[in-house]
Amino acid sequence: MIDCQLFGLNPRGHHFTNVLLHAIAVLLLFLVLRQMTGAFWQSAFVAALFAIHPLHVESVAWVAERKDVLSGVFFMLTLGAYERYVRCHTFGRYLFVMLVFALGLMSKPMLVTVPLVLLLLDYWPLRRFANKSSVASRLVFEKVPLLALSAASCAATILAQKTAVSSLEELPFSFRISNAVITYVAYVWQMLWPTKLAVFYPHPYDRLPLWEILLAAGFARHNYRHRFRVAAETALLCDRLVLVFDHARAGDRRDPGGSAGACRPLYLPSPHRFVCRAHLGVDRFDGFLATASRNSRLRRERPDRAAELVRMEANWLLEKQ
Repeated sequence: MIDCQLFGLNPRGHHFTNVLLHAIAVLLLFLVLRQMTGAFWQSAFVAALFAIHPLHVESVAWVAERKDVLSGVFFMLTLGAYERYVRCHTFGRYLFVMLVFALGLMSKPMLVTVPLVLLLLDYWPLRRFANKSSVASRLVFEKVPLLALSAASCAATILAQKTAVSSLEELPFSFRISNAVITYVAYVWQMLWPTKLAVFYPHPYDRLPLWEILLAAGFARHNYRHRFRVAAETALLCDRLVLVFDHARAGDRRDPGGSAGACRPLYLPSPHRFVCRAHLGVDRFDGFLATASRNSRLRRERPDRAAELVRMEANWLLEKQ
């Protein structure tokens, strides 16, 4: 409504607002990651990927997807406000976290998983967990007000879309679950190699080969088992719960033709994978350099050791003579 008051029906103004909100979200993402991790270049890399990744074109270019970029701004503000609260535990800072989180939920209910994301950020990079179980319990209890907001948002969303979710039987449950598994793997691949993107992905119904479903399920299980190497990437699973539920419902009255997936839901989950890949890549590169340096040092030491053995052998022969 504000856009219409400012720009009327001129589409340039509406598109400009989307681009502006996306730019603000990118800047906030960089600042938050830089503050949390202290890694400048990794944070810049993640923010750059988030800014230009082709999967985000729909969310930014479509005026109707204002909720994506707006919720993205409030999501980044929630992370930044939570980081400030962690540095100084005050009631006012916690209220600000709840405020920006509530605004994000009103923008798009997909932010219901944010309390779980914050709990995982407590593990890394904030490192608030300790061996004592009381610390973990306190951190979980700390998220209860935020979980209450998420529960209220879920209830409001279900009531608002009661007629939309009442027709789940239009597609058999097995079709929806198999499509959700395939979509999960497709999302992972599209983040890495974003090709063959489309506005609409027709639902395959029962035309999915069994081997594809089994292969995708095996990949998802392997990906889930190894994901906990870095807690930041685990946050992606929280958003995936919403994504899988969303695509398990594909084919309801909101989308009579049945959609197998979309690029829009990946606007917020994608930074988690970018963060993991950036920090894992740097760690592995550092390990490679350390190994190469150690091997180089050994190669330099081996000729010295060989020369020392030759000298010892020569001295022994001289003594024998």
